[in-house]
Amino acid sequence: MMIRSIHSSGHHHQRKSRCGGPVTRPCQSSPNQHEDVPTEQQKEDFNAVELIQYGGRLPDRRRLLVGGASAASIALGGNLFGVTSGLLSLDGGSFAQHARLDVLFPIKGYKRCVDYQNGFEFIYPKNWLADQRLYRRYAERIERERPLDMPPIRPQRKQRIEKYDPSAGFGPPNGNGEDNISVVAAPIMPGFTIQGLGDPSTAAQSFLDSTIAPPGGDKTAVLRAAGSRTTREGDVVYWFEFTVEKPARWKRHNVAVIGSRDNALYTFNAQCSESHWESLREEYIAAASSFNMIPTPADRKDFPSSL
Repeated sequence: MMIRSIHSSGHHHQRKSRCGGPVTRPCQSSPNQHEDVPTEQQKEDFNAVELIQYGGRLPDRRRLLVGGASAASIALGGNLFGVTSGLLSLDGGSFAQHARLDVLFPIKGYKRCVDYQNGFEFIYPKNWLADQRLYRRYAERIERERPLDMPPIRPQRKQRIEKYDPSAGFGPPNGNGEDNISVVAAPIMPGFTIQGLGDPSTAAQSFLDSTIAPPGGDKTAVLRAAGSRTTREGDVVYWFEFTVEKPARWKRHNVAVIGSRDNALYTFNAQCSESHWESLREEYIAAASSFNMIPTPADRKDFPSSL
């Protein structure tokens, strides 16, 4: 049946559907009419879980556990807010220090430097930085001693090494280099022992007179204290505290540890200006007390090229 249109004066247009019913247009709301506002009861009946489920299913328990474990691992591995350091310090830090975890995470305010190649370890303040100049010198020396270029036809005289640079060094950020902790490893005659130098005071005074402030020089050194201890590896080392002064120029305070192992002589030294001694005294004593010589796989026949 066809749709008919009835035209009459003063009447609205009306259409009929094929089934005979009128077809009406939806009523348009006025611009000032607002949408329905939810009532208080509707707000109370609102369920966030049902709303999420309407768009998708909630993560299962396994995914939540995996995600939580991953987040915890990232937080612990990154020492977020110092939480890892705090957990490792619950037993006083003994387990973490024994396992050398303080190489990665500060324990009780200190981090650890471990040099397996040269065979030593010690702790230092956690905010101190490594001396990059030492690594550059090391790279230059390795390149000089083991060049990649072909050797010259005419043999050259081997340069004599007058002194050995520190194998490791640390200092405060933005420092001037006067406050630092360093370790020097140098070859020594086979069979040498620290005890052969005499008691700690005698050995320390001999070290000052021969190395730090030789007689007739412009520096003076004063021995403050000396002693000995046995390291964790069972080696005997000597420690001593002394001051070095160059009159009218500077005065420095030092804590040193000397020991020998595997035909190598180790000298640990913590140095600072006299004006900084009181503020660094506790940290320097802790670092000196932690110095330990460890077994090394380095071949001593190429020593000191391995430094």
